[in-house]
Amino acid sequence: MIGFNEHVAWSHTFSTAQRFGLFELALDSAQPTTYQVDGTSEAMRPISITIETRDAEGNSVPVTRTLYRTRHGPVIDLGSLNKAFGWNASTALAIRDVNENNFRALRTFFYWNQSQSLNEFSDIQRREVGMHWVNTAAVAGNDGRAWYNDIGARPNVPDELRQRCIPTLGDAFAKVYSFILLLDGSRSACEWITDPRATQTGAVPAVIQPELFREDYVANMNDSYWSSNLQHPLEGYPSIMGAERSPLTLRTRLGHHIAQSAMNKGERTPNKLSKRVRIAVLDARVYSAELFKKPVLAHICRKHYVMLEHDSLTDTTFLPSRRINISDACRILGKWPNSGNAADRGGLIWDAFWARIERIPKVELYHIPFSPSAPLETPNALNVHDPRVTQAFGAGVLAISASKLAMDASRGSYLYARNGGYRIPLYGGCPIAGYFAIACDENGYEMTRTSYGNSYMQVVSFGKEGVEAYTLLSHGLRDALFESGQTRDTDSNLRRYANKKWLLFPFREADIILDPKLKRTVLYPDLDGRQSSRR
Repeated sequence: MIGFNEHVAWSHTFSTAQRFGLFELALDSAQPTTYQVDGTSEAMRPISITIETRDAEGNSVPVTRTLYRTRHGPVIDLGSLNKAFGWNASTALAIRDVNENNFRALRTFFYWNQSQSLNEFSDIQRREVGMHWVNTAAVAGNDGRAWYNDIGARPNVPDELRQRCIPTLGDAFAKVYSFILLLDGSRSACEWITDPRATQTGAVPAVIQPELFREDYVANMNDSYWSSNLQHPLEGYPSIMGAERSPLTLRTRLGHHIAQSAMNKGERTPNKLSKRVRIAVLDARVYSAELFKKPVLAHICRKHYVMLEHDSLTDTTFLPSRRINISDACRILGKWPNSGNAADRGGLIWDAFWARIERIPKVELYHIPFSPSAPLETPNALNVHDPRVTQAFGAGVLAISASKLAMDASRGSYLYARNGGYRIPLYGGCPIAGYFAIACDENGYEMTRTSYGNSYMQVVSFGKEGVEAYTLLSHGLRDALFESGQTRDTDSNLRRYANKKWLLFPFREADIILDPKLKRTVLYPDLDGRQSSRR
């Protein structure tokens, strides 16, 4: 998905817009597979699905299940999440997915790969409106602008429609899943609006979706479209597109500072900008520590201990309270450079502390609340005098002491991924603490198939010689083999990423031919119609 050609480069992050919505069905009391729309009964359409399974003796046995579909979409049963949201005698929920019949994404990429200018690239996006779940940022070599957009397949549900179509379960549902769209399915007036300008029925037309051209930069760090460039915030869109004038994540705040620094620090030639960006995006800065470590240590470390009463992360209460010696933790954090590189020592303590700090409501955690007019600077001034802050520090120290890790363990000794039986030390951390370079697992520090973080990265510039791309892939199909210990690859994607060793991508034909690792595979059709390959 992320890529470039000779003229244009583009990237994506997760869009905050909604792609599906639920409809509350009013069922006929005598027939739970019939529902009412404008006082008229409509029967659900049964769909039987049969699959082959194995019984206890290993024999193949067909199993059939009947699902049901409505005018809105398939019926779903959320009773396992909350009994009130299950399929009962009077109510059921149906789901409508705007992408169910959206096959335009592949066509979009097909045309993008051939685009020769930023205008052509953006025209393709507006014409196809095919992005399923991402927003897009793009630049071109023959254009001095950067383009951000969150144009894609989205339900056409203005806030006015959402408010007048709140169903019976609406208030209860909003308390648990406020971000999910739920409308009254018993009224046809509550259907998604069809706009003749849209590419499909019930979708938002491209012309009223967020986009922005800038001559400095655009950016998105999996946050709302609102903050793509804070000199020109994008506002006035329906809430199904995402939040506006709301606090940014620490990672988003850091990302904007990185972009602004790259633009304002030194010459803006393509080569020098590219080099600055390549260094900055892999620099494992911890923005929460840059902002708040100094006042935290100044307050908490006045004493050598904390009387711990409660651990907010594990919800453990200590009766009587426990005296936790924090001297070593304070000393180690004082020397820590506020970064999560593999050799850095101290990040383990800060991670444990910040994971607990996050349990404190933001309105109580900061003296200076969020201000839409200063989104990169607020909220700020951590309320270090709140007893819960001191408790979070003591609980974090106790948790590390109870683990097998040393308080001053180097980052790479516990943050790692495996390659052929070897541990590969990594850098970065979880975005919640403001790491820009992400390597995160909710259950620990070993990166496994359930972890998330940096994946494919590219820094593309367009100079006098044309396109120049540096790329990194933190994982790959070949790396998956090494988890089983079959072999050790000394130059795998994982190792290259761990060493921050960007690859100068061989794009031109002459560069490809000169690549010492080039392998050619030629496909030949066999007489029986199958294909064979020769290298």
